[in-house]
Amino acid sequence: MTTNKKIIMLLFAALNIAAATAQDYARPVTESYTEPNNSEDKRFCISLSVGAAIPLSKFASTSVKGTFWDFHSIDSTHLEGFAKTGVNFTLTGSYLFPGNFGIMVMYATNSNAFDIYTFSASVGLPSSSNSELYSENEYLIGPFAVFPQGNFRFTFNALVGLASIAYPEITCNAHDTTYTYDFQGGSGFAYNLGAGAEYNFSKWFAASININYMNASIQYNGFSITRNIPGYYTAYYSSPTDVLSLPTGILKITAGVVLRF
Repeated sequence: MTTNKKIIMLLFAALNIAAATAQDYARPVTESYTEPNNSEDKRFCISLSVGAAIPLSKFASTSVKGTFWDFHSIDSTHLEGFAKTGVNFTLTGSYLFPGNFGIMVMYATNSNAFDIYTFSASVGLPSSSNSELYSENEYLIGPFAVFPQGNFRFTFNALVGLASIAYPEITCNAHDTTYTYDFQGGSGFAYNLGAGAEYNFSKWFAASININYMNASIQYNGFSITRNIPGYYTAYYSSPTDVLSLPTGILKITAGVVLRF
């Protein structure tokens, strides 16, 4: 092989080495990337809790004087609840905005017994009911706040919405005549003020204890009375335009679970 050919081959080899080196120098360095840990910033939350539903205000009252159930005076438009402590189930869904404030929706249902024995003693007539349980539902929405403290989170809410309460059908026995009272509707504006404490077992799961106070202005749009003398006749009276009121308060003390995602 001639000297010129050897020189040319050496030059091509040198050029190839230089080109490869230049490419390696120009290639960007790839660094490993780790997704930040957002365990403290789970935005969506669902909670389910159960506990006591303690009646307050007229919902718990057993005094009939001057009310609709006072048969010895002029009829009033005010009802008394005769409700006993019952059971509450609450389901909430919430979204937390940056800054530890967010929005919450709440559905709650309460089962409170109607104290028919105290009712009978108060009105002075043996009485019965088609259902000794109130059917109560709450549909609420509003802001809430979160304050983290170590493994704990403390929450506060202020919600507004609608509450509905079906008043039991009541039958009073007066000698040989029965009077059955049936109330229509049963809903009104409601608000809820609450606080809770959550203990975090992980970034997805927590246990909670909660206290909520719900207040509602329940109205019944009309009622009817069925008068029955067995073996003689049955008469039906309707008052569709009369509005009866039942100011309602319920204190809910519950415990439950929280799921975050």
